[in-house]
Amino acid sequence: MSYFKIYPRKLLVDTANANIHAARLFFNLEQYGHVHPNKMCPVEIRFDPMATGHWSMVVTHTDIQLQEFDRFMAALNFYLFSVLNYAPSGPRPETPQYPEEYFFQSVYFDAFNGNIQPTPVASVPGMKP
Repeated sequence: MSYFKIYPRKLLVDTANANIHAARLFFNLEQYGHVHPNKMCPVEIRFDPMATGHWSMVVTHTDIQLQEFDRFMAALNFYLFSVLNYAPSGPRPETPQYPEEYFFQSVYFDAFNGNIQPTPVASVPGMKP
């Protein structure tokens, strides 16, 4: 059993400015069986056509001081942009004052093996089936 799991819930993505979308990542954190629901950290979603040619998400501020959180972000970047092929669009033209909302499937990051794994909704902390 892992001592550290992160359940990504959603991204709120704002309008791009110079190929950078300001966004907020919402997630639940489980550490040693204690659940910290509704955590949020500001992120930037950046497109680099020269170096990598794809999108990446970078944390701009967090109060989580665990090396596993960096591993989670690396795994989430791969999962979000390479597996799910997500590309941010920002607010819709019909609702420009509201950010784009992207909801994650029922998955979690397990620090024991370092992978993003599917999980039944009933076992996700803070989620109802």
